[in-house]
Amino acid sequence: MRIRAYTYIDRSVARVGNQWVERSWAAFDGRTASLAVKPAQFDWITGKSTEFRIQTSTGAFGIPELSHIEWSEENSPEGATLILKRTGDTMQLTTRSFVYHELPAMLRSHTLINLSREVIVVERMTTDSLAIDQPGVRVRTDLFEKTSESKVWETEERAAAIEYQTMGFFIGQEKGGRYELFDPDPGSCSVLAPASFTLGPGDILHLPRLYIVFYGGPWQEASRTVFAEVLADLRKAG
Repeated sequence: MRIRAYTYIDRSVARVGNQWVERSWAAFDGRTASLAVKPAQFDWITGKSTEFRIQTSTGAFGIPELSHIEWSEENSPEGATLILKRTGDTMQLTTRSFVYHELPAMLRSHTLINLSREVIVVERMTTDSLAIDQPGVRVRTDLFEKTSESKVWETEERAAAIEYQTMGFFIGQEKGGRYELFDPDPGSCSVLAPASFTLGPGDILHLPRLYIVFYGGPWQEASRTVFAEVLADLRKAG
């Protein structure tokens, strides 16, 4: 029997998932509470995730600054999408988290709007940050061939991989970017936008899409199959 991807929202939690994976957030502040691999009954998240961070020329924006939250959901023939809109005095960030019906993978997209009457220069933006502090976690970079316990990596490559025992996930974004993989924060795995950008009053910016693709067993097989399928789908979608 086919189990379709799903979303769920109530006063305490919002989640999106399918038969393989599920990510959930605290409904009141939009902070990741769980990133679960269902077949293994394993949760990657071990603490409070930063989630995102926007550093501008005049200050920083995070969960406290974009504190007004609205959740919504969509379903399509391809999968299910959970939508989180965060609004502050001068900025609005909308994040769409999509999970396929048929693949153990999640796509995430961010849209940033300047609500102020001033030009905002975004110097640095963390687009996803996961609180992971599992002993024995390994990082794979450089076409997944190099392993380390932690790494800061700026690259045009499409992804890094995080592994624990016999399971792992590819994490990356279109056009590459900066990865802070348990360095400088040993309890956090973060992806940053590939460049700085300027937003005039009312400007809308669509950031490169992110993806998290889960696997069990050898990364080589997952790279040739499910990861390649996700990348092909992104190219097709344009």
